[in-house]
Amino acid sequence: MDYQIFALPTIPWNFVDFLLEHGYTIYCINHRVGKTPVAKHNWTTYDARLDIAAATQKIRDLTGAEKIYAVVHCAGAIAMSQGLLDGTITGIGGLTASQVFMNPIFTDMDKYFSRIKSIPKIYEEGLGAWFDCVPPAKGDHPIAEHLIDELLRLYPVKDGEKCTSVVCHRTELVFGR
Repeated sequence: MDYQIFALPTIPWNFVDFLLEHGYTIYCINHRVGKTPVAKHNWTTYDARLDIAAATQKIRDLTGAEKIYAVVHCAGAIAMSQGLLDGTITGIGGLTASQVFMNPIFTDMDKYFSRIKSIPKIYEEGLGAWFDCVPPAKGDHPIAEHLIDELLRLYPVKDGEKCTSVVCHRTELVFGR
């Protein structure tokens, strides 16, 4: 993920537009676990809390605000909860957290896959140490990656939910639902 989760270019009027139209000053950050090349260096959400702490302090310094309001999502929500709990992140006066925050919930399928220790090893030996949630470009799409995407289409869903996004399927495999 990156800041675009709040400012999707495919949505004519998104969350960022809403906040700006209502007079809010906003800052969007990409922490080290986000969709950037630096994420490939085995950082964790616990490491990402340091990025959120630094961004929070920088925003407070720039604005003179004693406390700010934060909206966090996915891995950023987990990093925020870890930083708030260990005291690394200060200056938060209010918070909206989507997704998991302090209590990630994994599906039965996620629990099953986590017990098969050979899956990551097989992937690493065949395709490398990094499993990207964004599939390779069409021309760079090895047959193994294509097969993974096709298999992930079978990922079980609840209550008739439908999603055809390869990114969603890859993300759910890695992070759960």
